[in-house]
Amino acid sequence: MTLYGVANYLHVLGAIGLGAVIALEWLVVLRLRSTDTVEQARAWSSFTAVQQWAGPASMGSLLIAGLYMAATRWGGQGWIIVALIALLLIAGLGAMNGIPLRRVEKTLAEQTGHLSPEVQRQLRNPLFILSLHARACIILGVVWLMVEKPDLLAAAIILSAAVLVGIVSALPAYRRSQPTAEAV
Repeated sequence: MTLYGVANYLHVLGAIGLGAVIALEWLVVLRLRSTDTVEQARAWSSFTAVQQWAGPASMGSLLIAGLYMAATRWGGQGWIIVALIALLLIAGLGAMNGIPLRRVEKTLAEQTGHLSPEVQRQLRNPLFILSLHARACIILGVVWLMVEKPDLLAAAIILSAAVLVGIVSALPAYRRSQPTAEAV
């Protein structure tokens, strides 16, 4: 086994881990959006503890191993540059969910009974869904980049299309979470 083979293994493990973390987050966000009580919300939000260590560990493995492989075999090819940008997007979009969810968890620690309207509003924030859809589609786009290894322009188009598909796929959930004229 070569050092490159170990790096490739760690890179794939990081990608699998990142996908698993996003899948877990998707489940947690969907369940939190449908909870009525503080106790239910606390139970579901407890799963974010796994994400808080597994997400950075997966991202670190993916990034460090990927940078090693790029430096030793691939160089600065277009698809690698775009994949690195994609990882930064995934991290930023993850923070877009993680930071507000941690704030809600702190609020939940101080409450009991039914969720307050303010906490319900926070949990039903449509940006949570947008972030999840975008990250899932970005991951699919990066897999395409890794398989096809296109030049910089084609890679940028693929990543842009992945982000766009993620945003468009989240629109129905975004629209459902907006108050109607009758509710206002």
